[in-house]
Amino acid sequence: MSTPTLSHEGAARSPLRDAIDPEAVEGFEFFPINLDFPAELDGLYVESGGFSRDASGALRLEAGGALAFDGYFSALYERDLAEALGDRPLELRLELQGAGRVELWRRPSDGPARLAASEEVDAKNAFAVTRLPFALEPDDSARGRWWFALKADGDGLTLRAAAWTVRTRVLRAVRPEIVICTFRRETQVARNVSQLQAFLDAKAVDWGVTVVDNAGTLIRAPHWSQRVTLIAQRNVGGAGGFARGILEAMRAGRASHVLLMDDDAEIDCVSVLRMINLFRLDPRIDVFYGGAQLDVFEPQTLADAGAYWRPSDFEKVDPRLPPCDLASDAAKQALAAPSAINFNGWWFFGGAIDSFRRFGMPLPCFVHLDDVEYGVRVAQMGGKIVAPPGVAIWHEPYYAKLEGWFAYYNIRNELIRYCLQTETGVNPRRVLRRLRRRHRGFVLTQQYGAAALLTLAMQHFLRGPAVLLDDDPERLHREVMEVYKRHNGNASAVPLAECGPWRPARRLRGLGRLIGRLTFNGHLLPRGLLLSDIALFENRSAVHRNALHRFARWGHREAGSDRVLLFALDRGLFRACMGAMLRAEWGFAKKFRDVAGQWRASAPALRALETWEKFRF
Repeated sequence: MSTPTLSHEGAARSPLRDAIDPEAVEGFEFFPINLDFPAELDGLYVESGGFSRDASGALRLEAGGALAFDGYFSALYERDLAEALGDRPLELRLELQGAGRVELWRRPSDGPARLAASEEVDAKNAFAVTRLPFALEPDDSARGRWWFALKADGDGLTLRAAAWTVRTRVLRAVRPEIVICTFRRETQVARNVSQLQAFLDAKAVDWGVTVVDNAGTLIRAPHWSQRVTLIAQRNVGGAGGFARGILEAMRAGRASHVLLMDDDAEIDCVSVLRMINLFRLDPRIDVFYGGAQLDVFEPQTLADAGAYWRPSDFEKVDPRLPPCDLASDAAKQALAAPSAINFNGWWFFGGAIDSFRRFGMPLPCFVHLDDVEYGVRVAQMGGKIVAPPGVAIWHEPYYAKLEGWFAYYNIRNELIRYCLQTETGVNPRRVLRRLRRRHRGFVLTQQYGAAALLTLAMQHFLRGPAVLLDDDPERLHREVMEVYKRHNGNASAVPLAECGPWRPARRLRGLGRLIGRLTFNGHLLPRGLLLSDIALFENRSAVHRNALHRFARWGHREAGSDRVLLFALDRGLFRACMGAMLRAEWGFAKKFRDVAGQWRASAPALRALETWEKFRF
């Protein structure tokens, strides 16, 4: 069977794009609210008041009780949904039994909350549907969020279903292809696929899942349906896995949309359904939707809600919101405020398959920053990335681990992205200053493996586009890992009880800080002047070089475990890393402008569908 030739220009429209559901006239539950949330996630759904559950799991309020559904997953944020919903009439739909009152509230991003509507409930003998109509605020500057509250009277009030609904006479039939790229996370991927299959079948969603296995170790579960496609290939990184999934979805011709998800995500099925519903409502092919990353270790904490990556700066990013407690009023108001983002991670990201045809394919950069470059590219080409609150997954946050071997890909790929996307021209001096600071930070914290990979990234970048277009990514990754291991022998992970004497690490000022600067945090001190105790940081995000001026060893607690990741000062590795950086700087300063021009000229080839069609997976 021949493989169809695909192109970005003039590609055939996806077969389900213009399908219309004649029955979808009103009451489409585009944002259903999950009422079966676990107790540890209460703050993401309800704000105040006590409740219990009946035998069926429905929420129960006793007489006199009150409960506000003003949480990350229960409130409706206007700003990110306004263009998809347009001027269609909206309703809050609840299934209630008992007696009491429903209140619909709205709060703008810069003002107090106001009661918008209310209705008495008198359904003593059976569940009844309560509908409260409303409309989005047309003035963008005044937009905010909607939520509802219940107040119970008489014998109490029971809530068994809730959803934000829209009246619409046109509802597109879609078939999303959920693409998961994995490498040796068999248990979690199998669980997620099984969970998605059961949930989407129960919701009568037309769906497909493609799992691209870069290790070839995942075994197909007997209960998976034919809607699940398992592709085993060699290790070509996350970029290669996602590209293969997108490419196969295009070739198969069944999918209207592609939804990308990480293999280690803890999924929220209702968020998946919400994104699919947005695909049904929004016909635009210049819009991609993304979901937030919540902290898997602190599940009510935001890790990443999207960001603005500055195209003309090297490694400069402005987060929409820093990590915070999503149950706090400050976080809710910040999410409702205006924001400009051009990045949402591919832990949960999707759009129409024609959108990927229009904006191109991910760079063949193995791993990391493929999603950053893609988001900036979309914005520069006139597209948009929307990350509506209430759509999210749980994922290991950035603070959970040090950069490690990812330093190579972070540095190399950001150098490439900067050359491709700067709007003000390249600035070699500024980039080199940033690289020196990064390298010094690695060395001063005894992360010699990451320091060595930074210089390797600089060298490989100077080879130009051939490093992505011609070099074998699997062989290149082996080289990266070999360099890292040779320079990372001073690192180890041990249980806290076995790591030896330690003291809490704290940043130093005055004389201690000066000693650290002059001696490269003890690398130039006589061994007898070094402290033998371990400087221990509470977690990875607390690590700071200004706390390590005389410590021969330091460590940080690993998130979600009782282990400590330890590093030991090594003068030989220090000298090797400093010498390599001096040599790398000379070549970088001399060749950067010419190589930057080569990278910029290669942008069409790096983003082309044809590049991936010829790729050896």
